[in-house]
Amino acid sequence: MERGAATNDGSPGITIGFHGYGPDADAAAARAFEDEVLALLVDHGGRVLFRGTRAAGQPETEPLELHVLWFPDQATFDAYLADERRLAVIERHGAVFADKRVVLLDPVTDG
Repeated sequence: MERGAATNDGSPGITIGFHGYGPDADAAAARAFEDEVLALLVDHGGRVLFRGTRAAGQPETEPLELHVLWFPDQATFDAYLADERRLAVIERHGAVFADKRVVLLDPVTDG
């Protein structure tokens, strides 16, 4: 589902792109962290539409992890970000990405 696609109540929802950057040496730690925090999405009505990792042989300047996430609305996304369980995972794992970017996405439509 993407921004512009209706939820059960007719609202469009929001689509988020996440890019996490880091060296190959941090891939296992980043994966373990993301496994934990992404499991919390469902409790906020969110979904992982795509999760990928940098392909072997790609330069470390490219994202180590890339996600496309969907939430029913901004409030549910904000609630996910503030979830105490998510914050505890961040505290436990520390900074697993050297840099990260979060982008609000709009669908490309014809016309």
